[in-house]
Amino acid sequence: MLHHFAPSHSNLQSQISADWKVAKAYKDRGVIYNGIVEGFNGGGLIVRFYSLMGFLPYPRLSPSHSCKDPEKTIREIAEGLLYSLISVKVIEADEDQRNLLFSEKEASWSRYSEQVKVGDIFEARVSSIEDYGAFVDLRFPDGLYHLHGLVHISELSWDRVDSVRDILTECDEVRVKVVGVDRNQLLAYLSSCREKSRISLSIKQLEDPPLENLDIVLPQVCNFV
Repeated sequence: MLHHFAPSHSNLQSQISADWKVAKAYKDRGVIYNGIVEGFNGGGLIVRFYSLMGFLPYPRLSPSHSCKDPEKTIREIAEGLLYSLISVKVIEADEDQRNLLFSEKEASWSRYSEQVKVGDIFEARVSSIEDYGAFVDLRFPDGLYHLHGLVHISELSWDRVDSVRDILTECDEVRVKVVGVDRNQLLAYLSSCREKSRISLSIKQLEDPPLENLDIVLPQVCNFV
């Protein structure tokens, strides 16, 4: 007869402590981890990391989920991800505070950012609008939206733009040109869990500038005697 013994409290604590060390190593080395989504709440997904449970805030999800079906609510997206594998990076691992935080966006950046070069043109979808510009999600050859970038208000049009919403609204489909990629930028973790954009984009640079914006050099008229 086989006997199944539950792990002792001391063994369980040792395992938990060891897994916190592993989580810290994943964070320090930037290793991608594939974890199972065990649950969700109003703020994000609960993802298993060995014997630990970590948190993946909704703003840290890859845009591939929301862009796949824009009509879905965030709760419906979370329900669809329940018990599935998700690729993430550990961005916080504090055993004392019991804070284990994940980002799927960071995993996507590691996998797809090398495919983005200055001068590239992407089909994109507007995800959010700020006073200073529009964040858009970039569609890759596989048809999914893996990364996002920022179209600054100055890059929307050759004409004067007083408000971004005069030009764009959420979910608009646009074509954008990559004008900058910052591969060394450290993440800026804000209270809203928003991150600074590493990809700078332009819409106006895909259009011909108006003549009044061009420096036209007229040839000198020579008088021959």
